[in-house]
Amino acid sequence: MNKRLFEKKAVFYLAVTVSFSLLLFSFIAVISAFNNFTVFKLLFTSFSLILNLFAFINLIEKYNRAILFLNISLCLFIILSGKAALTEILAHGFSRGYSTCTYALSFIAVLIIVNKYKVKKGKPENEIEEIGQHKE
Repeated sequence: MNKRLFEKKAVFYLAVTVSFSLLLFSFIAVISAFNNFTVFKLLFTSFSLILNLFAFINLIEKYNRAILFLNISLCLFIILSGKAALTEILAHGFSRGYSTCTYALSFIAVLIIVNKYKVKKGKPENEIEEIGQHKE
């Protein structure tokens, strides 16, 4: 019997893919933090890397806290990409491309999809508990 985190398997694959890509983004950010070194930047990117690593491992192992870690890391990246999109729009106006806006909107869409299709706690996890009960 498999433990399910999401109602649909495609949402699980989407969550794992997004979590892995956020882990790669965080790893690249830690490496690039040494080019223009500040302690705050190193601490922030290291925190992001650890948080995304927890989210990815918990999703693969299907632990209960996987969705919590994924939500926190997605909110962190939504805040960062939203800040970058807002500063780009305020600096250059709406005439330029919206790559940072696209990232922010895609992270928001993934956050909504993940939270919409997560398995509710009210459902029993084991089918053994349902044996002997008659459902109509």
